[in-house]
Amino acid sequence: MRLPKEFRFNTREVEIYRRGNEVVLREKAQSLSRLLEDLPPWPDDFVEPSDAPPQEREVP
Repeated sequence: MRLPKEFRFNTREVEIYRRGNEVVLREKAQSLSRLLEDLPPWPDDFVEPSDAPPQEREVP
C-alpha cells in the first residue's frame, strides 16, 4: 500500500495494529538492546562507589 507523502515514514518497517475500529500504522519500535547500543558510553564517574553502610528498613 502506498501512503500519501505527508503520511510516509522514514523507515522500511512499520507496526500495524487495530485500535477499536481503526487500523494504526506506526514506526516499528526498536529493541531495548538496539537503543542501548546507540547511547553514548557512560562516563567513568557516573556512579561512584559508596562507602556508606546499607540503610536499615522496617519490614512490615
